[in-house]
Parts: sequence; C-alpha cells; structure tokens
Amino acid sequence: MADAKEKTVANVAAAKKEVETADTAEKKRGRKSGSTNKEAAKAKKSPAKKTPARKEEENSEVVILQYYGEDVDVDKVVERIKDTFAGEGHRVSSIKKLQVYLKPEERAAYYVINDKQAGKVDLF
Repeated sequence: MADAKEKTVANVAAAKKEVETADTAEKKRGRKSGSTNKEAAKAKKSPAKKTPARKEEENSEVVILQYYGEDVDVDKVVERIKDTFAGEGHRVSSIKKLQVYLKPEERAAYYVINDKQAGKVDLF
C-alpha cells in the first residue's frame, strides 16, 4: 500500500513538472515569435466556438391593481415615480430604497425615496 501511495505521489510530481515545463516553453515561444504576452493572453482567452446569444427573459411578474372598474399596472406606477424623481433634478441611479403606498380611494400613490424624499403621483 505504501508503494502505491509513493507511485501516486511520484506521478503527481511528474505531471506538475510537465505542466511547468510546457508553460515555460510556451512563454519562450511567445517571446521568440515577436508576439507580446498580452497577445498570447488574448489568444488563450478567445473562445474556440461562439455560443448562440440567449434571449433575455422578460419579467414574468405583473401586479395589477383593480379598483372600481379601473386597472393600473404597479410597474407603471413605479416608472412614473422614477420619472417624477428625475424631473425634480435627481438621478434615478441614486435610488437605494423605494417605498410605495397605493391609496386607490384617493387615486394616488405616495412614495418615499431613501427615507428622505417623499411625494405623490396619480394612480389612474
């Protein structure tokens, strides 16, 4: 059993040495052919085959609020809130936290952005 373990260790060491020797030889060949290390790295990183582009999946979540025969998509309300926020001179990318309170009886959506800015948009 000790002999098998020693053979395995020897095989691993020999394989590691072969890889190191191959890497060294490859680096030398890259320098001799006039190519730079960056070009060699790009050549290694470029894929052999192009994979077909995946279609981006659309958001399958839709929330619709219905109130006395009127419908509103909640995502549209959030877009209106962001547009209003941007119209006030703020950057939409600065929104870290958005809280929306829907009040259909008042036909309004109230919002609080980053616990600082508050406002109201029409719901319907």
